[in-house]
Amino acid sequence: MLIRVAPGLGLYGVLGLHKPLAIRPAPRLRHAWIVSMPPTPGTLEWIETLRNRPGVLHCQPLLARMLSKKRIPNDPLFPRQWHLRNTGQLGGGPGVDLNASFAWDWGRGEGITVAVIDDGVQEAHPDLAPNLVSALGYDFNDDDPDANPGDLDFDVHGTQVAGLVGACDDNGLGLCGVAPRCSLVSLRLLGAPANDEQIASALSHRNDTIHIYNSSWGGTDGTGMLESMGVLTEAALEHGAREGR
Repeated sequence: MLIRVAPGLGLYGVLGLHKPLAIRPAPRLRHAWIVSMPPTPGTLEWIETLRNRPGVLHCQPLLARMLSKKRIPNDPLFPRQWHLRNTGQLGGGPGVDLNASFAWDWGRGEGITVAVIDDGVQEAHPDLAPNLVSALGYDFNDDDPDANPGDLDFDVHGTQVAGLVGACDDNGLGLCGVAPRCSLVSLRLLGAPANDEQIASALSHRNDTIHIYNSSWGGTDGTGMLESMGVLTEAALEHGAREGR
């Protein structure tokens, strides 16, 4: 059992006539000990009595229990997703990953809406369709509610990002997203050149409902120039931080 007593209180005085098999200090806990007692009938009732004695701060039996293994999705490509669960399968260091499988015991994105601001998301994709909320999507390049990619041979980035974020789990298809049960929204912006007003509109679109805006894009690489955000974009971000959802 584990027992912790008030400073200055003698442990043997608390144990009384009960003779322990072994006593050792509890690791990283002051005034506490691990006490091994003979497995006799009534031990649990005696520990309950100890809890109520003056000066006993904590007392509990150290009962062994079988820990549940973390459930792994049945998506066929999940074993190759080293960034979610790295077992060294592709030659990398085991454990160098997002530790996602442990986080999934707490939640998998339920109740969270993520907008993917990109070149469009294929709303009919079988690994994304159950999570996509088409009614919230919008195309800021063509100014219409159809947020699918314009060219399926070229505009593939948004669909890939959406898969990384929220591809469905346990459906026997493809792969698994980081938050496989979140709601996904496609906001098409990178299908054509976009100005400050369009970028700001995308970053503030339905911010009463959307929790996260994923923006895997930026200024053109290789120019040697650092581009700052526009005034409208900055205002959209500030408004979202202060008043969004």
